[in-house]
Amino acid sequence: MFRLEPFTDPRETVARLLDNLLPGLDGRSVLLKPDWNARENPKASESTTSAFLAAVLAWLQDHGAGQVTLGHSSLLTPPDLPYTSFSDLLKLAGGHDLLEEFPHLRLCDLEVEPMEIRGGFLIPRAVVQADLFISCVRLKTHSGTQIAVGTKGLMGVLPDSEHLRMHRDGEEEFVLPVYRELDLKLEGGSVEFFQSEHEKLGWWLAEMRREVDGLLELARGRSLVPRDVLPLLDRQATFKHLLDHHDKREANILYPALDRELSAAEAQVIWRQLDGHEAAVRASWG
Repeated sequence: MFRLEPFTDPRETVARLLDNLLPGLDGRSVLLKPDWNARENPKASESTTSAFLAAVLAWLQDHGAGQVTLGHSSLLTPPDLPYTSFSDLLKLAGGHDLLEEFPHLRLCDLEVEPMEIRGGFLIPRAVVQADLFISCVRLKTHSGTQIAVGTKGLMGVLPDSEHLRMHRDGEEEFVLPVYRELDLKLEGGSVEFFQSEHEKLGWWLAEMRREVDGLLELARGRSLVPRDVLPLLDRQATFKHLLDHHDKREANILYPALDRELSAAEAQVIWRQLDGHEAAVRASWG
């Protein structure tokens, strides 16, 4: 359900909307998840504005919220741009300016936040422990579902490693069985290729996690030196090469084949199944 409100003063309009949506907060903790784009000069439609976030923060402050956290993942950088750190992203989005008006606001990089397991997935502790979650998304279109609403904005809630698992589970349960039934026999495009690459990616990811855990343990006893991290860098390079190869195989074989062979109605069935899978995972976090 959508509600469109004309406005001239963002704070007055946001306050009116939140008055209708939320009860008294009574010290409850709140996590705000903006929809930020890492481009240097994002279009107005691409990112949640600092003015909108300030309006929400002002309302929360006036209505007795407890700890308020602004959380986002620093790794959601567009593929055509170099990596953007969380600090740089805050500067691009005006996040640091919010601290001047709201000094008690906690800024949280959800990629490095301590994790807890919910429904078999690693979820940042800031998300798990918040009494209230507010997703401050932009209204955007989407190539598959036509409109993204708030779902796509929740990508920044999961750490990057869990994006891979969400992709793997949804694809293997709903996409690859349909692709297998088509029996296209495309060179380099067998179902077994995709499943094998998923398994290898998972193995390399586990290896990198073990390396990180080992470095953390080593750092408790002495300062790390550059050679300590060389095995991790080697594993990261192998993982990146395999992931790039897998992405290209899907982009060049799997997805074009499904586009050619499936009707719009058949494709929508898969999208609804994937949406249901995501909704079930999100419900299990509660």
